[in-house]
Amino acid sequence: MTALESKSPEGLPASLEIVDRPEAYWELLDRITEDKPRVGSVNLVSAPAVTGFEDVLGESLGTGFWENTPRTVHQLAFAISISAQPTVGEFLKNKDASPRDLIKAFRDNKVLAGLKIMDLGCGKPNFALAAHALGASMYTADINDLDLRDKRQLERHIVLNLNQPDATQILFDGTGGNFDLITGSTVFGTPTTPKGVSRPKSKKIIDVGNTLLKEGGYLDYPLVIPDYGDKVIRKKAQA
Repeated sequence: MTALESKSPEGLPASLEIVDRPEAYWELLDRITEDKPRVGSVNLVSAPAVTGFEDVLGESLGTGFWENTPRTVHQLAFAISISAQPTVGEFLKNKDASPRDLIKAFRDNKVLAGLKIMDLGCGKPNFALAAHALGASMYTADINDLDLRDKRQLERHIVLNLNQPDATQILFDGTGGNFDLITGSTVFGTPTTPKGVSRPKSKKIIDVGNTLLKEGGYLDYPLVIPDYGDKVIRKKAQA
């Protein structure tokens, strides 16, 4: 029994499968990060963060506690790892390149161009803005609205409670589906979370992924697969 099946007794739809993360994901986590002070945490004084997006974010990626958490770094590394652009591998061959050098090269070459990505429960949309800077077509959804300045850099932001019965249909109608990647974090109960809003059920996230992913697309959401684990969900190609 997989970790996912132990959390979800009904298991996965036949159209979804659990697969290993790409090898490039692990290399990227090591190569694009550097330890930075973590803001708002009393127990963890530093965390692996990504520099090179300060002009977009106003801060390093992954240094926050309630928002801009270390999870955003993993989201970015996974997104880059599924890029079809050969330049990613070529840049990684340069072992002398610093994390900032790599991010600059990735930005200059828009290594996420052609990828359609959704960040579910984006909160402060730092991952989405960083991915957009790398060329991705970014969509976000959250219980809260975003600043107009941030929304201008996204294809669309949808305000909704993922627990509402029609959430999957609203997301499909608002985005057209066909995503290469649906990702998210699971930080709930933050100061910005409205009272009475609970984290979505894993069954709902699986339904969103099954409905909105393209064939070969990935669902990388720690609520339904262990956070920072070596597995991820992929939508099967039709025979």
